[in-house]
Amino acid sequence: MNKLVIVFSVLLSLLGCGSDENNIIGYWQQRDNDENFLQISKNGNDYILTKYSVSSWHKSIFIEKEYPAEIQGNTVKTGELIGLNAFYKESEKELILNGSKKYIKVAAEKALEKIDKLKNQS
Repeated sequence: MNKLVIVFSVLLSLLGCGSDENNIIGYWQQRDNDENFLQISKNGNDYILTKYSVSSWHKSIFIEKEYPAEIQGNTVKTGELIGLNAFYKESEKELILNGSKKYIKVAAEKALEKIDKLKNQS
């Protein structure tokens, strides 16, 4: 009986390990700017944060940049010199980038449609 309780406890703890990752992976649209998106994806054992945006200096320039990333709990970190750090706030269901820019999770279809439209405009 004790072995069964231990096995069950270990299984429950393992099931909880990926919950933040599952909440974070996907497409995110900036709350106050519908021309800025993030995609957080898994590539094997690694993660990639892709930033899609229209240049604030010249609206005809579309920017798509990939950053190697790691997920630690509810935080996404990139290894860049000027790093991007995102914090997943469960209570608000939002991702906060570098302490100020708030992103909400959106369906992949909606994000890809908008990203394609932005690419074609530039």
